[in-house]
Amino acid sequence: LFKWYDVPRDNDKQNTFDLATKEVTFDKPHNLKRIYQAYITYRCSLDSGMSVQYSLDGGTTFTSFAGTLDSTNGQWSVVALLGSSPINCYSIQLRINGKRVPYDFQINDITFVYRIRGVKLGA
Repeated sequence: LFKWYDVPRDNDKQNTFDLATKEVTFDKPHNLKRIYQAYITYRCSLDSGMSVQYSLDGGTTFTSFAGTLDSTNGQWSVVALLGSSPINCYSIQLRINGKRVPYDFQINDITFVYRIRGVKLGA
């Protein structure tokens, strides 16, 4: 049994959120991709302070995108996440985590803008 609290607590491990997506290969695991942006559509009534990170090519080290998933006053909002430059990889995995998650936090979808890199043949 767990005690219910209407207000999130800082040190409450049961109020933490940690979501890791599957390894996304865009149905072409053997082709190199260039990822330009990631979009997350979400909503919440309070500031979630959740961070978004990514890992490449099956790695276990995650790198943070700039910014957090802030309050949308309960309305659907889209946050655009991009690194300092396009990301070259075969696969990518996202991780969304944070503490003090609002009760109404919802993710609608995650979208990537990418292009499959062509193979350059020598002449």
